[in-house]
Formats: sequence, structure tokens, C-alpha cells
Amino acid sequence: MRDVLYAFFSSNANASDDDLHEMFVLGFQSWGWTHQVYGMDCKATNVCRYGKLCTTVLPNSTRTLACLEAFYINMLNIKATLSHICDKANEIALTHARAHRRLKRREEEIQAEHAELGGCFGEITGTPEKKRRN
Repeated sequence: MRDVLYAFFSSNANASDDDLHEMFVLGFQSWGWTHQVYGMDCKATNVCRYGKLCTTVLPNSTRTLACLEAFYINMLNIKATLSHICDKANEIALTHARAHRRLKRREEEIQAEHAELGGCFGEITGTPEKKRRN
């Protein structure tokens, strides 16, 4: 999960740090009838928080059928959280793209200002006002 976060950070390096540090990822692990949901975020450079968000058990008999309600509620919460993550990721990617485009335009403007006149005959040189003969 840490690698996913770091890959996201490196691919959106032009976005603001505050936006990036609001991003988090979810992990899901199944062990037989038990399912665990984990979350990880990065609140500062190389400082990641990792924790178990919830544990659900699927029913394995008719006596434990009531735990489906808890599983359903947890999945609804995960769905809402994933929607929030997708919206935030799209917002960060858009911010990165805008910043990249702004930087590229500045570079093009600087190159246009410092462009030397030339052509198929090479650079145009200044002609001296008076030629000296030695």
C-alpha cells in the first residue's frame, strides 16, 4: 500500500503537498470467512499511518446469518470512501496537469524571448559602421 501511495505522489509531483497528503489508500484482505479492511495515508514526507479499519465475518451457517447486515454496512461505507478517493485523485491529477501545462508555457515563452534570429543562411550578424584597413 505504501508503494501505491508513493507511486501516486511521484506521478503527481506538481500538485500541492497539502492535496497530496489528504490522499489515502484502502487494502482488503480475506482469511476464510473473515474480511479485513486496512487504510494507509501519508501525512508528511516518509511518515505513513497504517491501520485496520474494520473486520467483518461472513456467515458460514444459518445461525450467523445476522452478520450480513454488518458486512453490507461496511461495504456501503467502503463504497462511499472509494468514491471520495476517486474524486480526490482526479482533483489532484487535474491540479498536476494544470501546473505542468503552466510550467511548459513559461518555458516556451522564455525560449521565444531568447530565440536568436536566423534562417537558412545562419545567424544574422551586425555590420560594422566603419571597416578598418590595416
